[in-house]
Amino acid sequence: MTYISYCTSILEKANFIDRILHDNFVMSVERYFFPPN
Repeated sequence: MTYISYCTSILEKANFIDRILHDNFVMSVERYFFPPN
C-alpha cells in the first residue's frame, strides 16, 4: 500500500464518519425541536 493510497483511505474513512455523525446530529436536533407524537 503506497503512502498516497493510505492517506486517501484515511480521508475516505474520515468523510464517512463525518457524514454519519452529521446525520445523527441532524436527526437528534430534529427530534429535539420536533418530537414525534
